[in-house]
Amino acid sequence: MKDVTQKRQEILDFILSQQQLNGYAPSVREIASAVQLASPASVQYHINELIRAGLITRAAAKPRTLRFTDDRSNSGHRDRTANHTDQTIEVPLLGDVAAGFGTLAEDRLDQETITLPTRLATGRGPFFMLTVRGDSMIDVGIFEGDLLVVEERNTAVDGEIVVARINDGTEGTVKVYRSTPEGPYLEARNSGNPRYAEPIRFESTNDAIVGRVVSLLRSY
Repeated sequence: MKDVTQKRQEILDFILSQQQLNGYAPSVREIASAVQLASPASVQYHINELIRAGLITRAAAKPRTLRFTDDRSNSGHRDRTANHTDQTIEVPLLGDVAAGFGTLAEDRLDQETITLPTRLATGRGPFFMLTVRGDSMIDVGIFEGDLLVVEERNTAVDGEIVVARINDGTEGTVKVYRSTPEGPYLEARNSGNPRYAEPIRFESTNDAIVGRVVSLLRSY
């Protein structure tokens, strides 16, 4: 057994126990509960590192296909459908975020992961992806339907594009972060729409930065 951290060993042990019990791997949400990790994206980060270490494999974009690369599971077979290297990373697609108004969906880890080149996931991670809704950021090239790659973090530098919770933590949005002596706030980037002119301020302890946007994918 290659050296792994205690938390990753807990994840490996739980995956093995569930494979032996059910014949298939647990979901990301089930792993998070079992090893007491609050963030499903953190679980995905540990899984990616275990894949990189060659301890488990997974078919790209398919749930519950984690397999050990030795013969510890009941099947005794390796899943050879995925070709993971140091140049790729699997990132969970969590749901939608409003570039305007709406909610931040983050409970859809089991549905889909997307394999990306690591150059699109710059930073320490963990990472997640969100689908953009709305038009408040079109001046910086973020449009409805775009997929944002986000590094999970709760701080930001002035001028960074971030995903944040607002309105007492009940809504999510993507905006430009601004830091001033009077306090931080968020700015839209749609000069043609006056409803986005007012800044958004953090008015509750539940309002917070969720992550910073590091790249964007678009389909034509």
